[in-house]
Amino acid sequence: MPNQAQLGYLLRKYAIDKDFFTKVDERWVSVARIKRTLRDAGCRIVEEGVLDVPPWPDTCMPASEFLRRLGLGALPVRAKFEGDGWKWSTMDYYAGLAPGVRATVDKLAVLDRAPLPWQLKTVWAHHHYLLARRDG
Repeated sequence: MPNQAQLGYLLRKYAIDKDFFTKVDERWVSVARIKRTLRDAGCRIVEEGVLDVPPWPDTCMPASEFLRRLGLGALPVRAKFEGDGWKWSTMDYYAGLAPGVRATVDKLAVLDRAPLPWQLKTVWAHHHYLLARRDG
């Protein structure tokens, strides 16, 4: 589920995309609510953590739009994230169609692999997960 404690989520909610949050019910990503629901269904939480922890915030929008909404759209770096020179395809990554992308992703996954408690990674982690089990 989306990580509500992650910097990009908070930036989006309180600064760059406030209107979006008037249209959605955030209860569906409430970890406390999901834990309670699972326990009420007779499940026990066997693992909890975070994943997808790159060194940038998850904004649910293109990087160039994120910079524009922060008032940084005039920065020269914005051009790196748009136009013909910019292409990011998750499917190409998984299909092995983009040479060099796997190496780049592996290099940027340093926080995913870091031997830190997952609670410390929540600042950057894009997703929070729960693993539950119902015995019997």
